[in-house]
Amino acid sequence: MATFIKALFFVVVAEMGDKTQLMTIAISADSHQPILILMGTTVGMLIADGIGILGGAWMGKHIPKIYIKWGAGIIFMFFGTLTLYNVIPSWLINPIYIMLYFSILGILIYIIGVKFAYNGRESDLVLTNKDDLQGNNK
Repeated sequence: MATFIKALFFVVVAEMGDKTQLMTIAISADSHQPILILMGTTVGMLIADGIGILGGAWMGKHIPKIYIKWGAGIIFMFFGTLTLYNVIPSWLINPIYIMLYFSILGILIYIIGVKFAYNGRESDLVLTNKDDLQGNNK
């Protein structure tokens, strides 16, 4: 039940500012058939989310989670960088600022993605190996 509540909450929060939600509002304001709009948008979301759920389930069975997380992170960074490239002034697009951007990005990836993400696991691994050496296996 907690998984259902969590999924419901995050989908509602994510969809409220999404372009598709804003488009649905615009279509509803222009039309006098809200039930048909509700049915159409619901079926559309079921199809789109179904593809995501089935794809995620398949990936979860065939691809290790660490690769999925890193792949998703790389995709988000790519599109974030592309968005920045399209909105920043042209005078900021020079080799010095580009190297500075990727250096800061690399440092943040190392600090947040590597140090914080694996902090507890490294300690558990060291303790497990220490217990193995002392013969304290359970």
